[in-house]
Amino acid sequence: MTEIGLRDALLMRRETEGPAAAGEREAAEHGDLAGEFPEEALLGEAEAVMALGRAQGFGEPYLIAPGVEATLHPAGHALGSAWVRLDIDGGGTLAVSGDLGRHGHVLLRSPAPFTDADAVLVEAAYGEGRRPATDDRDHLAHVVFTTLDKGGTVLVPAGPVDHIATVLYELARLRRVGCLPDGVSVYFDGPTGLDAVGVWRDALLAGDRELCDEVLAFGPAAFDAGVLGGVRSPEASRHLRRAEGPRVIIAGPHHGDGGRAGQHLLRLLPDERNAVILQGRAPVGSAAHALARGAEVVRIGKAMVPVHAQIAHLPGMTTHADAGEIVEWLGHGREPGTTYVVHGTPEARTALCDRIRRTLGWHTENPSGNASFTLR
Repeated sequence: MTEIGLRDALLMRRETEGPAAAGEREAAEHGDLAGEFPEEALLGEAEAVMALGRAQGFGEPYLIAPGVEATLHPAGHALGSAWVRLDIDGGGTLAVSGDLGRHGHVLLRSPAPFTDADAVLVEAAYGEGRRPATDDRDHLAHVVFTTLDKGGTVLVPAGPVDHIATVLYELARLRRVGCLPDGVSVYFDGPTGLDAVGVWRDALLAGDRELCDEVLAFGPAAFDAGVLGGVRSPEASRHLRRAEGPRVIIAGPHHGDGGRAGQHLLRLLPDERNAVILQGRAPVGSAAHALARGAEVVRIGKAMVPVHAQIAHLPGMTTHADAGEIVEWLGHGREPGTTYVVHGTPEARTALCDRIRRTLGWHTENPSGNASFTLR
């Protein structure tokens, strides 16, 4: 987009330009796992992308091209996330779900329901079924308390801005109930971690109505996990890796391949005193995916690392809507001409197509790459 000179190519909620910028910097920090490009170059690309952005409020139509209006609606997946309705003069309407949030998100309200469109593009991250009904909060509390009690380190690979805030909220809860002892520090290892926390705190202080009532009721205590340390420079990150003693480290990327999370895994996995907490799903083939499946040895970069640390996989601790919630979101609106399932693994897309047909009786398609269609 930058190369062809587009402007206003990115619409974002005006109150949450901060999360978008932090997310772009996070992607730049961890995006080049092969090490082919310096971090500074990728950060420069991220800044160029953000320059294309236009802040836009929810429910406010904006003319993005001659005869094409876009309206953002809350998606409930991350602060400022939106699903989009496009009204095309003389050409019909199109709804694009993007990543929808789950019901019961610990921080955010549920997505604004789908209304109507001639066609819908819908994601299928959890299209194969429902999230496991696991007691993740009790599991998290047990792992954090027992690991810190024996002098170990708890590592939470958490890249995206919404993951970081969810982790901090849960750690603040553990601090309140005594499972995260006073004097144990929480470190954000990466240039964007504390920035992301600041964005969520600003939203909380402003009474942002995307936040759910429980979070707003807590006020500043919602993210008070005690002593927070920001580790921005690579040298400071190396010092943190060499340090000993009980602590919690949050570092990206969430899949554990490369980046600072990968460097911490190299050091922490061989020691049984430590623990690694994995949230939701990880990409197939990633280090986090292998760890969640019980691997005894895992590849981190070029190294094969023995796994002696405790691995706590919390599959229900995710911000994504599952298949039932996606179908429920669609069912609030009128039947479109076609529902296209365009995001997720091939198996997940096929499963969600079938589920929409069975549950709603709608016509669905699972298009291949580079497919095109006509709205009317």
